[in-house]
Amino acid sequence: MQVNKIKCLVIFVFLTACTQVRSVTLPEGISLLEGIEPFGLQSPIWSPDGKRIVASYVIQAMPDLIGFFGPEPRHDIVLIDTDTWTTSIFVHENAGNFMAEAWSPDSKSFAMFWSDGPNGSGIYVFEVDDAEPSYVSDFWGISPDWTKYAVANNSYLEVSNTEAETINKFKLPAEGSWTVSAWSIDMKVLTLIYRENEEARFENIYLLDLETAKFSQFTNDDQYFKNTAIISPNGKLIAYRTTRFTEKHFEIKLIISRLDQSCEWTVPLDNIHYFAWSPDSQRMFLIGNEGVYLADLNVILNHDFSNRNECP
Repeated sequence: MQVNKIKCLVIFVFLTACTQVRSVTLPEGISLLEGIEPFGLQSPIWSPDGKRIVASYVIQAMPDLIGFFGPEPRHDIVLIDTDTWTTSIFVHENAGNFMAEAWSPDSKSFAMFWSDGPNGSGIYVFEVDDAEPSYVSDFWGISPDWTKYAVANNSYLEVSNTEAETINKFKLPAEGSWTVSAWSIDMKVLTLIYRENEEARFENIYLLDLETAKFSQFTNDDQYFKNTAIISPNGKLIAYRTTRFTEKHFEIKLIISRLDQSCEWTVPLDNIHYFAWSPDSQRMFLIGNEGVYLADLNVILNHDFSNRNECP
């Protein structure tokens, strides 16, 4: 009995020490949010009033091929309270994946893309106080005011206005694979991801100014895949993920750049898969391999994480 007590004490001390080391070794300006499970957590979006983050847990059942029982399937919509950083399950479904699309401007409802929803795959709206969904559209790329949808279709980018019942077409600047990433909050700019062909080992980011109908290439390199390009709510910054395969490892970085490209930073934490801007553009909610984090951008962007001399 005494030996077991000693073993338990040693294990407890070891785990405590590991936890302390883990918290100490996090870069300055980044803190671990305890109690939020990162595995399967996807597509977070911070509400305009700053009080909540909506996200989804998507974990598929693993086939029992060799007698290994994997995690149970999860198809949840979760709400995260940004005061307490506690998570509550808003909706749980047995089938169909959820992907957060947008909050309503008043923060009282949110839109989710739901594959295999009750009316088929498409956009569904949920009220914060009511988990019963309303089917809205089979389009992706909903705008912040919920009146427009953007989708790349063959050689054109099409923006549908549901109120005016019009469709504006913008000729894409090159042939290849185009994906709409996100709208800016003021709905003046769209971010897009371009890949020349299936064999290409890289992707680049383009911006479309919807007022002038002008495309501009934001990144231009042949080294990285890029995705999830999102402009900050204040319209001054853009964040995006870069990934590449090397002979030794798989590299994932989160880049933050000024929209005018005068400055660029690499967030000092690898393997970030999803992120969300706070409505004041001062913080970021980060989902990584080993945890969920809160980043203070006032700290991070004022330190020497830049790739250019003119950055502070």
